[in-house]
Amino acid sequence: MSRLHIADTGLFVAMGQPSNSRYQAVRGFARRNDVTFVLPERVYEELTVDDPDVEGPPIDAAIDEGWATVAAPLEFSEPVVSRVMDGSSGTSRTPTTALPTRSSVPTPPSLR
Repeated sequence: MSRLHIADTGLFVAMGQPSNSRYQAVRGFARRNDVTFVLPERVYEELTVDDPDVEGPPIDAAIDEGWATVAAPLEFSEPVVSRVMDGSSGTSRTPTTALPTRSSVPTPPSLR
């Protein structure tokens, strides 16, 4: 199984509800390619609302279906995390190094 890390809400906002063809295309892509989308907790929080009048957010459906998950918070005490977050100067708290991705996973035609 591959894990694709999502850095912001854009993908899930663009997908819309589970009945939307874009949502269905991404879900199909994830299932066919055995991919799990991993979201930081802050992204999950941005995608969800605490309002009883709002239907369950699409991200919860994706999590329930098993093709998305919320990542555990980063542990800055871990050397690799602190190196990536600090960069070469040791003072920045902004990521300066891209995490490796799996380039062999094709983009679904409907998302090109």
